[in-house]
Amino acid sequence: MKTERLTELIHAHLDGALSAEDAGELSAELVANTAARRAFWEHSALHGLLPEAVHLAWLSGVTPQYAEKIVALPIQLPPRRWPGILRGIGLAAAACFVIAGGLWSSTQSWWPWRDRSVATLVRAPDAIWETRGAIARDSRLLPGRYRLNAGAAEIRFRSGARFIVEAPAEMDLSNNNTARLYLGQVSGFVPPEARGFTVITPSLTLVDLGTAFGIKMPPVGPAEAHVFEGEVSVKADVGGKRSLVRGEAVKIVNGDFTDIPSRPEDFLSAEGLAARESSVAKRHLAKWHGLAERLSRDPATLVHFTCEGQERYDTALRNDAVSRHADAHTAMIIGATWAEGRWPGKGAILFRQSGDRVRFEVPGKYKTLTLLASVCLEAPPHEFNALLMTENHSLGDLRWQIFREGNLALALRTGPASDDRQFETVKTKAIMSEAMLGRWVTLASVLDTEAGTVTHYVDGEQVEQGMLERKAEAQLNAMELGNWGIQLDDPRWTWTKAGGPAFYDRHFVGRIDQFALLSRALSPEEIRAHSQIGEAER
Repeated sequence: MKTERLTELIHAHLDGALSAEDAGELSAELVANTAARRAFWEHSALHGLLPEAVHLAWLSGVTPQYAEKIVALPIQLPPRRWPGILRGIGLAAAACFVIAGGLWSSTQSWWPWRDRSVATLVRAPDAIWETRGAIARDSRLLPGRYRLNAGAAEIRFRSGARFIVEAPAEMDLSNNNTARLYLGQVSGFVPPEARGFTVITPSLTLVDLGTAFGIKMPPVGPAEAHVFEGEVSVKADVGGKRSLVRGEAVKIVNGDFTDIPSRPEDFLSAEGLAARESSVAKRHLAKWHGLAERLSRDPATLVHFTCEGQERYDTALRNDAVSRHADAHTAMIIGATWAEGRWPGKGAILFRQSGDRVRFEVPGKYKTLTLLASVCLEAPPHEFNALLMTENHSLGDLRWQIFREGNLALALRTGPASDDRQFETVKTKAIMSEAMLGRWVTLASVLDTEAGTVTHYVDGEQVEQGMLERKAEAQLNAMELGNWGIQLDDPRWTWTKAGGPAFYDRHFVGRIDQFALLSRALSPEEIRAHSQIGEAER
């Protein structure tokens, strides 16, 4: 089938104008042609209906025990839109759509800002960064000064150069291929494409010519340059210059070069850092498992998504809250994918596209709630970025969000549904900044409707407590993690169109590796314990 004809049929289908004859033609092409299925996904994914239909069908088939409990999105389907197509292609072809969608979504441009990062943090076991706390693996690093107070870190520059820095250290990431080292010890590994990588210290400048090297910049005493492989050019601050090759090393004394033995064993290798990371990660993960199990067994825990013990292709997210196993509703992972969490071996859910979400239901009204989540925010692309959103359009609705300015906010509808302004919001000061993107943080908010208070915690520390003027119990029911499940064609939500995408598009961009919802107030000590794993040993 020609591309023009395929596109015409797909558009007609999405517009609800596909005839029975054309539907048969399109179905046959989709069953027979992988490229056609991918084209269909590309046109349909933003429409938002295909992922929902496929997930519902798949979940009903593989988890029949939960079929009646699966929470569907409130979509009003136009005539002939989905039933004809899905009947024609069958579930097997629909599964192909999911596969194609995964391939497609991973290549799309989703980052809404200019990426100013100059490097990526590859690993940093037990690293403590002054003013920055713990920075997550794979985080983008912005230009600027970084002080490492404890641990070690491997940094990969966008040029391809890598270096391992050991604490205590202070450095400035200047650009994609240059760093300034004021204090500390680093070992560098530079591939041919990063030739010219430069490290500047107060007493010497090293220009790499494609090699492996080490630099020591102690708080007192001379700077040293060591070459493990290849060649470097070293320039002293007073103007002298030397070329060093494998096995050579110098230190700068009174502005001049002094030869010293090369000691590669003094520097931490990539293998040594990986082994250290594995040990630290296992220790922290074991501690987290103990805390998570206790939380799952708490009678007040309504939902506990630990993102553990599941396959990476699972689209049903297990609720580990023991008290809810008898009647728990299946949580659907729609669009979002599995990823790595806070530590190697820890699972997480990755949200990036506008349709990514985890959808579930907890019926009932509650006077007290605790919401707790460990999140790694990659970007706040919207005015409002959803953590947890209900969609009752009635008294007691909840909105737990991060504002674009970096505020954590919990809003409760305490007035009539006819007036969306009847939300009372308690928000923190700006707690998230561009420098914190990619860092794991644990957020918690405690709602006490009888006392009329909302209390916010960030990494276990209370950062805000605010009052609600009116009393209203929180009403849950259908909810979404990482998105807002409203449908613009639903008469209850058509008013949101006036605000445009800036108002109704609230999808979260980042990772969540734990979410808990409890019907009691966790104490500050309990929240701190769940938020500061590893802090005591630092």
